[in-house]
Amino acid sequence: MKVLKIVLTLVLCGASVFLLSCASSSTSVSQNQTATVKRGNITVDVTAAGNLALSHTEDLAFEIGGTTQEALTVEEVLVAEGDTVKEGQELAKLDTATLKEAVKTAERATQKAEIAVQTAELGVQTAEAGVEEAVKTADATVEAEEEAVKSAEFALEEATNDYYKLTSPYIYTTYRFMLPESVDSIGVAEQRMEEAQEEFQKGLEGEQYSLVDGMDKLSEAQTILAEARTKLAQGLVAGVRPDTIDYWTLRAKQIQMEKAQIALDTANNDLEEVEDTSNLDEANRNLTTAKNNLDKAKIDLAIAQDDLDKANSDLEKAVIVAPFDGFITTVNVAGGDEVTKGTVAVQIADPDKFEADIMVSEMDIMQVKLGGEAQVQVDAMPELTLPAKVTHISPTATVESGVVNYKVKVEVESLEAAIQEQQQAMVDISSGELPEPLKQAIAEGRITQEQAEEMLKQGQQGQGEQQQQTTTTLPEDFQLSEGLTVTVNIIVQEKSDILLVPNGAISTQGGQAYVQVLTSGGTTEERTIQTGISDWQYTEVTEGLSEGEQVVIPQATATPTTTGTGGTFRIPGGLGR
Repeated sequence: MKVLKIVLTLVLCGASVFLLSCASSSTSVSQNQTATVKRGNITVDVTAAGNLALSHTEDLAFEIGGTTQEALTVEEVLVAEGDTVKEGQELAKLDTATLKEAVKTAERATQKAEIAVQTAELGVQTAEAGVEEAVKTADATVEAEEEAVKSAEFALEEATNDYYKLTSPYIYTTYRFMLPESVDSIGVAEQRMEEAQEEFQKGLEGEQYSLVDGMDKLSEAQTILAEARTKLAQGLVAGVRPDTIDYWTLRAKQIQMEKAQIALDTANNDLEEVEDTSNLDEANRNLTTAKNNLDKAKIDLAIAQDDLDKANSDLEKAVIVAPFDGFITTVNVAGGDEVTKGTVAVQIADPDKFEADIMVSEMDIMQVKLGGEAQVQVDAMPELTLPAKVTHISPTATVESGVVNYKVKVEVESLEAAIQEQQQAMVDISSGELPEPLKQAIAEGRITQEQAEEMLKQGQQGQGEQQQQTTTTLPEDFQLSEGLTVTVNIIVQEKSDILLVPNGAISTQGGQAYVQVLTSGGTTEERTIQTGISDWQYTEVTEGLSEGEQVVIPQATATPTTTGTGGTFRIPGGLGR
């Protein structure tokens, strides 16, 4: 713990400027004293005794260890009871040979998994390149087949045009069925004419019957020839030019056209087959497989990394380090001991965090609130008073010999923080500058600037030549210790900027409070007053008195006026509360 050397300058009675809890300098009036009615603050508290205890301790256990059948060995304990340690300092550790080997094994597995991921990533890249190449090849093939279709379409169109150049304006059937038949009919008719002429010639040379028969045949042949020539004429009217075209030439053009149509159908079929059986599907399947392999490799890598993290964590857990600055209160293990997980090796405590348990009576417990402010005074050093807070109120009572009490826990502010707060709060009123509590009271509208200046002036006058200073020095090696007896004051009520009179100036009769007020003529008059809260020294007056009036304190009840809080080392309350 940091060594503290604090020199405190405290002003007796002059502290009334801050606390307004000391009576003004009094003068004797016959056998009595007088006090001025002034504004100030008052605090009501519940007081009880207790002992300091460390409030922040922590058991530090090995978070890694073997089973009951296979325990791990403590390699070394680096601290002893009472040692002061710093946050992060190593306190004890296990034999880590097995744990280090586990880390190496996990590292190798992780490296292998990383390589597998890299290989899978290359596989995906290769598959993606294959898909890209398949797309290009398919596109090129389709383009070629489309060109083939276009060429076949052009060839068909060209063959059709050649055909129609020969047949236009008639059609093929006109030629096929009309002209050939007409030509054949003419040939037959001409042959019959020849036969009829021969028969007719025989008739001229022979019998009369043969002549008649020859003439009939000749007439019939002439008729047939006429009809054949008519059909031929019809064909010629349709545009047939037998002198320039023949049947086989026209038929060749038709066949050429039919072949072009077959070529076009074949090209279209090839195009459809290319689109249906493209290698792109296989390339996509390969890519899907490669991606699945990559996903699996990544999962394996994540598992390997988790195993490595666990191995490293186990290795770290094999060493116990201090979680905060403190000192060692207990050491439970030694080098060579075999331990299992959860074995508490040492206990550490924060030397700056203390608490105290006190017993509060059933008459006062209702006034105590969780989180309420308190002050803790160390009996071994009565000039030392530390701020604290109520952190726990027992819901059940403790009954001993018919006396009912409740356990209350208060947490003490650290000594160093309390001293720093004290140093900031203490102000030398002789400087003439308004102290912070008075400035705060002015800002809150509880007093005026003139009232504050008057209070400061009175405080300085009260000091005058009578000002005394007390120097209190804490020992250089002083520190709070567990078990010290303390007196705890739990603040249950506070009021600020109220009229205060000493308790000794008040008398009661029939439940009514009275004071003797000093008049301007030097005489006294009894006055009824209404009172509020009070502490061991002062009482709040809510009605019946005005600030600045003088009240009489009977000699029999007069108390010394120089006690107040001037002789203790505490955070001042006063107007600054």
